[in-house]
Parts: sequence; C-alpha cells; structure tokens
Amino acid sequence: MNYCDKIHYNIYTTGLATFNEMVDALLAQLPQDEQILRLAFFGMPNDNEQYVSRRIMLREKIRKFYGNHEPVLSYVSQPPLNAGLILEVHSYKADENDHITFRHHSGFPYVVLENADGRFLFAGGFHGDVINFGIQQQSAEVFHMMGEVMRREGFPVNSIIRQWNYIEQITCFDGPDQHYQMFNNARADFYGKTDWNNGYPAATGIGANLGGILVDLDAAVFGRPECYATPIDNKLQVAAHAYSDQVLEAAQQKKATPKFERAKSMTFDGRRIVYISGTAAIR
Repeated sequence: MNYCDKIHYNIYTTGLATFNEMVDALLAQLPQDEQILRLAFFGMPNDNEQYVSRRIMLREKIRKFYGNHEPVLSYVSQPPLNAGLILEVHSYKADENDHITFRHHSGFPYVVLENADGRFLFAGGFHGDVINFGIQQQSAEVFHMMGEVMRREGFPVNSIIRQWNYIEQITCFDGPDQHYQMFNNARADFYGKTDWNNGYPAATGIGANLGGILVDLDAAVFGRPECYATPIDNKLQVAAHAYSDQVLEAAQQKKATPKFERAKSMTFDGRRIVYISGTAAIR
C-alpha cells in the first residue's frame, strides 16, 4: 500500500451532554489499529473565556489519553450540525516501512512521518492569545510558530501542501481593518520568504464564531521522482492570489492577496490524493 491507501479522514459525532462527556464519547469511537495524526474538535462555546478553558481541558485530556503519541489538536468554534460535538480525525495505517515520530514545540504537538516516499509533517492547533491580542498580532504569532516548527524539522515553507485557516468573525473589522485581510497580510509576509514555483498550498479561510486565529497544516518533502505535488487551477475562476486590489479590503494600508491554490494534489506511483480548498479526495 502507498500513502493514498494508508491515510484516512473520518468524521465522528456525539449527542448533547456536558463537554467532558462529549469528548469522552468521541474518543471512544476512534480506531485502535491506526496511528491518530490529527484531532479537530468542532463545538460552540459561549465566549472566548469558555473557548480557552475548553481548549485547555481538551489538551489535558488528549495528553492523558495518548501519552507519548499525542496527535495534532485543534478546537474550532463553530456550531455543530445535528450534534453536540463533532470530531474530524486524520489517521494513518502504518506498516513496517513507516517511521512515525510524535513531537512537541512550545506546547504544540505535531507528527512527522518518514518512509521511502518522503517526509510528511502534520502540524497545527497554532493559535495566539485570543483573550489579550487582536487578529493582527495573533496572525503574526501563529505564522512565527509555524516557521519555527518547519525550520526545526527541515521542511521549507513552500513544502506546505494543505493549510486550514480558521478566523474569528472572518469578515468583521477592527476599526478600518478587516480580519481576513489582516490574516492575508501576515500570510503574505510569511510566504514571501521563499519562492512558490510549484504553486501555493491548497487552503481555506474558514470563519469561526470565536477563537481568534487557528491554523493547521500538512507539508511534504518527497523522496522519489514518482512522488510529487501538483497545483490545480480552475480556469473558470480567477486565482485567489491574482485578485485585483478592487475586490480586497485594506488592513494596515496593505492589500495582500490570499495566497492559495484552488486545489493541490500529491501523486504516489500514479495514484493521487487531491486537496480541494475545503476537503480531500483519493483518486
């Protein structure tokens, strides 16, 4: 089996109960014969103070549950559809050719997978101080932390394949500055440190009710010519990174375009996993 056969994406739900009970009910559903790479919980706290306290509770519970094999953890403030709490799980069915390492940096867990096809980074849950700082400062802080992890593990910035960007009240303004544009400006500064000859990541700017800035990412450095990434465009749309200034809001008098592709694929010996800006499909 290659990467396309081994990587799995699943959604789990649970009924309404206390937050602690709902988390336990979701964890009880997870597969026991696969390595859990990422857990993304979706729920609706009352305010940012409760959001932070629940995020801390999640972190403590996951660390106790997984010990030295702690996956990437994110808590997204969005109202669940027909559920009390929703859990998105990225898992991997490893074999003897895979080497998986679970690590931490500044309190953030991340996972590195290595095999003959290459090296793969699963990282995220990156967030700033949602209580004391605004979107501009949180965005800069998140990209700084992302850069530290990638440098530490030897992943160039342009090795990012997929990025999830959760932004509190994405279209709202702090004074004259729109939240999404502040984030885009920080992303452009971070991405500007390298070239993107093979296209930007597939990415999604996702609105959240609360929680400030939250970013997850997958990155890949391939080990064989038969394994590679390909940007995918939609000829019926203008690429986001080519938007005109006329459709952008200014933030700090800057109008950096959203730096992402409509989709990006990873190919492994002729089989592809396609990351459409919002989801993934294996072909």
